[in-house]
Amino acid sequence: MGNLKSISWKELVFLLILACFTGLFRMQSLHLPLDREEGTIAYMAKNMSQTVMPYRDIFDYRPPLIYSVYKAAFSIFGTDTDAIRYFTTIYIIFIILLLYMLARSVSSSSFYAMLATLIYSVYMNNYMMQGLGSYPEIFAQFPVLASLFFAAEAEKGYEHISFFISGFFAAAALAMDPGTIFFILAPALYIVFYLKKERLFSLAWYLAGFTALIFLVFSWLLYRGILREFINSVIMFGSFFAVNSVRGEAGELIKLGAGMFTSQNILPLAGIIYTGVSSFRKKEPAFCGILSMTFITLLAGVMIFRGLYPHYYLILTAIMPLAAALLLRDIFVWVKKKTSSASIAAVLMGALITVIIIFQAVIMKAPDYLRTGRYTIEYYYNVSAAADMINSDSGGVVRDKYFLFAWPNMPDLYFMTGAQAATKYIYSYPLGYFAGDRDAVTGVLFNHTPVWVVLEKGTYAAFQAFLDNYYRKVMDTPTITVYRNLVK
Repeated sequence: MGNLKSISWKELVFLLILACFTGLFRMQSLHLPLDREEGTIAYMAKNMSQTVMPYRDIFDYRPPLIYSVYKAAFSIFGTDTDAIRYFTTIYIIFIILLLYMLARSVSSSSFYAMLATLIYSVYMNNYMMQGLGSYPEIFAQFPVLASLFFAAEAEKGYEHISFFISGFFAAAALAMDPGTIFFILAPALYIVFYLKKERLFSLAWYLAGFTALIFLVFSWLLYRGILREFINSVIMFGSFFAVNSVRGEAGELIKLGAGMFTSQNILPLAGIIYTGVSSFRKKEPAFCGILSMTFITLLAGVMIFRGLYPHYYLILTAIMPLAAALLLRDIFVWVKKKTSSASIAAVLMGALITVIIIFQAVIMKAPDYLRTGRYTIEYYYNVSAAADMINSDSGGVVRDKYFLFAWPNMPDLYFMTGAQAATKYIYSYPLGYFAGDRDAVTGVLFNHTPVWVVLEKGTYAAFQAFLDNYYRKVMDTPTITVYRNLVK
């Protein structure tokens, strides 16, 4: 195990340069409009500031802690898209620092820690993996790494407290991203198979930390009077969504998403395979073992609960650089030993990394389902244009009193316009589970005649006659149509 107190000024300079590079590179994300998932979380977080409760007043199936993250971004930087992007960039810099601390904690090699954080910075900011976004999978990286860090630090002292904190962070990851549901097993298996003493007590402390945060979350839900709605939305609908996401067309898209993930992460996946093999060797078996178990448990959550779009796999990006750096470090050591020359080993390592980067650049392209699918970059820019049009409307009406009906899946539009959703279902696919609410949701259009109606092309034939009588078409794009109420 390494010693964090021995970090040199050269390492600090490296981290400063890497943080500056990450911040500058991610500035291009300021031009990206929110997508459906980001828009849902942003709209929920914004309205929570106005005492509207999640699940009861606005439907969503994500755990509550992710809304608090977005709410923190709004409190610091203001309530707009840029606030989320700025906050995410700073958050990722903290992830880099934590990743470096974890790498130095398990290894005395600063070279290994630098390599791991450099690989993370490159693969985390992969545009094709949607790494420039602000997704729950990105925010869940920090508690996952923190859980591993305190588990690794436990053998250096304060074992019980360290495992308690490790369990607490494992629960925090789950409270941000349901795809981390199986991650609780990784530190637990590490304790059972690799800890040298007091395994039972250490496991009890770890589970106590996990239970403590879960208890706090459920206490807050109970205090707010939304526990039943949380169970229906997150647990019941989440289970329904997981089962149905692997069937039919969605199942085929998951295969494409997995293919995208594999093609964009060849080096990190090679590192995972290497650590899996190394976990059965005498050299660093505990560290390799917990890396392998963490990857397997996180991947299981992604494939079962998510797996559809590339950003669902970003949670794995927190772990894979540690494995890839281990592989490259051992290649360097092996070459150095064979050639008896550190210079030759460094040159060959540099050449290998260059080849990997070039190969990665060649294959960095979107598969067909991203280019031609319904939710493309072009689609989101059309939604952003619609938001600009709605925002330019005046007439003396306070915008947050507007009622907007966006059908079927444009929750980001509610956040970007500041308009109030005409229904608690700000996207439509939960109605496959809550089928009894479908007529009431679509009936909002007829019964309350919202000021604005934004519809995806090919989804509103049943509304056309009503729209022709009460609305006028004010914007028409290849993907969406915007209508304005003739009276209000």
